[in-house]
Amino acid sequence: MDTYLTALIERSVTASVAATINRTAERAGEQMADELMRDPAVRARMLELIRAAFEKSLVELTKPVQP
Repeated sequence: MDTYLTALIERSVTASVAATINRTAERAGEQMADELMRDPAVRARMLELIRAAFEKSLVELTKPVQP
């Protein structure tokens, strides 16, 4: 029979495990991104995409406000 205490402990453990997995996945993703950015071709393409997104945002930001 479950109790409130049992349910609280289970939720807490689940949240802790999820947070740990999230941190681990973030670190792995950052590590992979660092490795990818060392490749000059990938880095150049990434910069192209960033520039294009920046320019698009700038155009949108300079449009007149619609009443």
